[in-house]
Amino acid sequence: MGCQGSKNKKNKKKNKANVRRKGRNTETYRVRTGFKVTKESIQLLSKDEGDEYALFADIDEYFDREELPQSKYVTLLKAIKDNKTKEYTNLLKNYKITAMDLVTGLNDTVDFGNKKDVSGTDLNPLHWAVYTNNLRATKAVIENQIFNIVIAGKVPTNTGMANDSEISQDCTEDAFDGTRGALKRNASRRDTNTHSESRFGSIPRSLVLFWPIDQENLEIFDYLWNDLSVNWGLKSLKFILTMICIKENMNLLESFLESPTFEKIVNYMPFHESMDFLEAFIVKNERIPEEMKNDLFNRQEMLVYDFVGELM
Repeated sequence: MGCQGSKNKKNKKKNKANVRRKGRNTETYRVRTGFKVTKESIQLLSKDEGDEYALFADIDEYFDREELPQSKYVTLLKAIKDNKTKEYTNLLKNYKITAMDLVTGLNDTVDFGNKKDVSGTDLNPLHWAVYTNNLRATKAVIENQIFNIVIAGKVPTNTGMANDSEISQDCTEDAFDGTRGALKRNASRRDTNTHSESRFGSIPRSLVLFWPIDQENLEIFDYLWNDLSVNWGLKSLKFILTMICIKENMNLLESFLESPTFEKIVNYMPFHESMDFLEAFIVKNERIPEEMKNDLFNRQEMLVYDFVGELM
């Protein structure tokens, strides 16, 4: 009995230490807006041979928790916004949230670029943690819960922050690979049936990546962009790069371009789409220093595109 308890403690400790899991058949895992993540879906997700996933929360312990009551949604959101560390940590550690994008309802406003006092009613815990420049809260949300980061972090369609394509797009029926670690699959495998333009392009822009750039918070941006290895999608790739260039923040630009995440997202696209992106957004981008461009195309993972670099 004592040995078994000791073993369980060690297993939990290993899981929380960012254990990578291998598996097969990732394509059975589908996350939609408002779609509840289940233990079975996570287990299927972690069975794709060659894929590795970093799940911070212990799966068995997590799905044994009670669901966060709807009556506590605003309590959690307000605790994050007001930086009440103990309160939001207790809620995130003791409850599971199987539909993170539906945990909304805080009646407050946010700034979105030049748009001031935009309603924040549709923002969820991840949005509020990032918006308030709170790295500890951002980590607490991500590392104590299991959810699709891309879906939870997207620009909400029912606010003044979404553009026309995002408002018209029915994201509720799209499938995304945005779970933490989704890019740890073999990035050289290009299955255009699985990773088509329409599917890859359907991943919405990320609001949680926009705010660290807008507020020039390199710490949070590094955590989200470099540490999590998430497939943020082509829209976010273009959106983020454009924003960084407008800001002319070389530290953010360096972090963005030198990250394995950038390489993996580019390599994950159909080849012609990767080429179009690199030519239009990198090679012809006058705001990116030539030295950075050369460094990018000289990296091992990017050598397949070196003839695009010759256009510089």
